[in-house]
Amino acid sequence: MLKGFTAPRSPLGVAALVPSPPWHFSGDVLAVEFWNDPDVSARILPAGVELDEKSRGHSVVVFADYQFTAQNNEHLDPARYQCRGFSVLLDAMWNGMRIAWRPYCYMDNDAALRRGWIQV
Repeated sequence: MLKGFTAPRSPLGVAALVPSPPWHFSGDVLAVEFWNDPDVSARILPAGVELDEKSRGHSVVVFADYQFTAQNNEHLDPARYQCRGFSVLLDAMWNGMRIAWRPYCYMDNDAALRRGWIQV
């Protein structure tokens, strides 16, 4: 039987791109808050997601330089656990709930990108 938290799975479970949680993080983050043109932001939202009328146009851009660990084995492959990223978050509403919609995201590490997909 194949094992592993994420693909690719293997008989021993060690081929998985992302190790199983819990994950722990350490790093530097810079967040810049800004307001943009709400009409432009509304055009990039998917169906069912609307801009939050209470904070229309409010956005945050996040720059992150960090390292994560899961099974305390980051010393075996340090590059796998180090990452730099950039995200844009828009204040939005979905099914009556306030959310931070992320229309744009860049990560320089595939393991960190895959872990982010799982966390969302």
